This record gives sequence, C-alpha cells and structure tokens, in this order.
Amino acid sequence: MPPKGKDQAPKKRASGGNAQASSEGSSASTSKKAKHAESMWVPEKILYKALRKPEEGGPSVMHYKVKWQGFEDEKDESWERADRNLKNHPELVQEYEEWLSRENTRLNKELAEKKAAAALEAQTRMQEKEKEKAAAAEEE
Repeated sequence: MPPKGKDQAPKKRASGGNAQASSEGSSASTSKKAKHAESMWVPEKILYKALRKPEEGGPSVMHYKVKWQGFEDEKDESWERADRNLKNHPELVQEYEEWLSRENTRLNKELAEKKAAAALEAQTRMQEKEKEKAAAAEEE
C-alpha cells in the first residue's frame, strides 16, 4: 500500500465489518493484512505523466498521476512511479501511453492543418494586395 504523503495515494477506509483478532501466527495475520491492504488500492485510471527527479537523488523517473477506484475527489489522486505502485497494473500504463500517442498524433495533425490554413490565408492576402497595387498603378 502506498504511504500517505503529499505525492502519495489517499487512505481508503475499509468498508463495514468488525475487526477481529486472529489466533493464527503473526506472519499469517500480517500476510492477510497485506492482501487486504493491497485489495484496497486499485488504480482506476492514469490521468497525466511527468518526469520527476527522486528526492534521494539519482536519475529522473517517470511518474503517473493516478485516479483510484472508489475515490472521486481530485485531492485523492496521487503521483506514482510505474516501477513501484503501478507494477502490478502495466495494462493501465500501456493504455495511457497508447492514448497519449493517439492524442499527440491527433494534435499534431490538427496543428499542421491550422498552419497550412494560415499559410494559405497569408498567401491569399498577399495576392490580393498585389492585385490592388497593380490596379492602382494602371489607374495612374
């Protein structure tokens, strides 16, 4: 389970039920708690990505902003490293990266179309000005 912090996942409350002490050994109890805690942290969707330098130094690492299942508030979203808290959900990272690639392609195409339209408009204006100059020169 990700620790709570400024860039970490929100704390999710367990739903209902009474907590019971286990008569089993502490390692079995710890294992059950770990499995329960893991089941509480389910990433729903990746929203953004950013290259961040770790606080402990070293090379920059890709982080993804995660929306967690069961949490609707934007303040509950958190930045997570793919190689840590998202390592069991590579399909989410892949889905996001594929979407981002499609979105970049769409935006680049849209930008190219706008540039082409602006260039055509500028060329048309220049041709109109040249015609006006030629007409004015003939009148003189």
